[in-house]
Amino acid sequence: LGALQAARYGILVCNSIGNGGPAAKTLGAPADADSIISVGAVTSSGTLSNFSSKGPTADGRMKPEVCALGSADYVASSSSDGSYGYGSGTSFSCPLTAGAAAVIWSAHPDWTNMQVRQVMMTTASRASNPDNSYGWGIANTWAALHVSFAPSYVHGDANHDGTVDVSDAVH
Repeated sequence: LGALQAARYGILVCNSIGNGGPAAKTLGAPADADSIISVGAVTSSGTLSNFSSKGPTADGRMKPEVCALGSADYVASSSSDGSYGYGSGTSFSCPLTAGAAAVIWSAHPDWTNMQVRQVMMTTASRASNPDNSYGWGIANTWAALHVSFAPSYVHGDANHDGTVDVSDAVH
């Protein structure tokens, strides 16, 4: 509920979808909120990480929105100062996506949080054929930066049909 409320106030919320895969319906709250960017994990070759949670949500909405590198990410190590290692998890793919979103929004400060979310989804690698494993695909910051306009967004339009009506309550 907090993630959804933050999104309603104009905050762009990115959340790890979880490490409960590979079964369907393994995502947890708040990754199931309808107005946030839930992030799955992929390997360096672009295949879905075996631990990345999957949708759909309990009410049938597709999740995640996008994916990013979450397997064998090169990271600073907590074992000693100045050391590095590798880590895996959607906790690594989500900050990469949040950083990409920040870059996109910085380049287009007139866009709303929902417009940034929509642009990230529509420019991702599988935008033409989204599913409950990859969502709309691997986020493509370069493509999102170069969209000349943001898709229109109607606040409260959960099913993205351009209107707010009773069908939005079931999506």
